[in-house]
Amino acid sequence: MSGLTDAIGPDPKFRHVNCRERKIMSVAKTIEITSTSKKSFDDAIKQGITKAGESLSNITGAWVMDQSVAVSRDKITEYEVRMRLTFVLK
Repeated sequence: MSGLTDAIGPDPKFRHVNCRERKIMSVAKTIEITSTSKKSFDDAIKQGITKAGESLSNITGAWVMDQSVAVSRDKITEYEVRMRLTFVLK
């Protein structure tokens, strides 16, 4: 190798594949859901993903956007999460 361009050039172990040959494409969609639990934030996340999975398929990720609690008589009575789920369309 001589020079910087050789150092950053393509690795000869990898063959260039034309995108038309591969025909691989996926489209993902995100939705926002709110889920609650009497137990914990973690349980609210799990319940939300499980419930969404009943009507959606190919869920690939979740981003917890917000968390809050309901309080009554100085005690936490409910945990709530607002999250954005990503799923791949068929």
